[in-house]
Amino acid sequence: MSDTEKAWATNASDGSLVPGHPEELNTGAKMAKVQFSCSDDRIKGVAACMSDVGQHRERQEDSVLCQPPLFVVADGMGGLVGGDLASQTAVNTLLSYASEIKDEVTLTDAIQEANKKVEALQEERKLPQIGTTAVAGLIGNNTMLIANVGDSRAYVLSQGALFQVTRDHSAVQDMVDKGELLPEEAATHPKSGVITRWLGIEGALKIDTYATPLRAGDRWLFCSDGLYDMVKQNDILQIMLRSKEIEVCTRSLVDAANKQGGTDNISVIVVDIDAAEDATSSVKRPSLISVFFTRNKESFHA
Repeated sequence: MSDTEKAWATNASDGSLVPGHPEELNTGAKMAKVQFSCSDDRIKGVAACMSDVGQHRERQEDSVLCQPPLFVVADGMGGLVGGDLASQTAVNTLLSYASEIKDEVTLTDAIQEANKKVEALQEERKLPQIGTTAVAGLIGNNTMLIANVGDSRAYVLSQGALFQVTRDHSAVQDMVDKGELLPEEAATHPKSGVITRWLGIEGALKIDTYATPLRAGDRWLFCSDGLYDMVKQNDILQIMLRSKEIEVCTRSLVDAANKQGGTDNISVIVVDIDAAEDATSSVKRPSLISVFFTRNKESFHA
């Protein structure tokens, strides 16, 4: 197996490279990079992901999955017992269905199943409430298909401009939509952390989906609110524009959030879409390509 068929993680403590098995990436600030090709679409690219606890949180409640063509950021609901458990359960469920996720129907079905599992865990552990956001991106049919629940976001940098693809399911976004609040006031509003949709509810979950054509040279960003609450969109844009190397871009975004206070966990996936590749087979799925960051099982009782 070649290096391009492996996921590698950078150990934040000593800078060494280790194989990117999920079980090895469960504590601390970690970064991983993986190359991929979607040969049915003749698309190739590279993805990098990083998750950091931030400056004020004692535990990591975000979980991140980077398994091209599938990318997921899940943010366990802050302040709730078991937020880390909820996000890990959502990511693990989507990981278990990764080989079956091909389109909008199968992606949203997998998210519905994740919702059921998070809700079941609440009953099983007799917790008052647990929940998580989820934003997922799927490359297929020459598009990036996005599914979103909560306030984790997807952006695309295209032709020098940064576009927010997803709409937050949050109290402040509802206020902005009604003209009661300016967008720039949302991050500092007292209700900025209140979301209106999450995984862990009883019954069917309403999921927003978006389809955006893939273009060579585009750079995608999936993140938790720990990034955009700390770093203004124009500053995110400038970092993404000036950071040519994807690892530099990913780490610089996390560092910027920490420098601005790092009040929450910070999770980032950056995906660069490169030039088209001539090929005829289906999406390549190297056996070691899966990378995600979560707390380990023992930490649920810490």
